[in-house]
Amino acid sequence: MNFTQHIVYLKTLISCDGLDFFFFCLTAHVENAVLAEIFSTLGKLAVRNEFCQRIADLGGLDLMLKVLHNNVKNKV
Repeated sequence: MNFTQHIVYLKTLISCDGLDFFFFCLTAHVENAVLAEIFSTLGKLAVRNEFCQRIADLGGLDLMLKVLHNNVKNKV
C-alpha cells in the first residue's frame, strides 16, 4: 500500500469516529499489554498534523501522560 492510500484509509477511520473507539478502549482496559498495543496503534495513526490534533482534542496526550505516570517503575 502506498502512502497516499494509507492517508485515505486514515481519513476514513477518523471520519467514522475510529479514534473515539480507541479512546474508549483506553479508558475501558487497564491491562498494560492492551494499553501498549493501543498506544502503538495511535502512534502509527499520528502521521499528519490533522490526525495529531484530533488525538490531542480527544485528550490523548493527557491520557498518555497519566498512563505513563501510573506505570513508572522508578519514580525518582
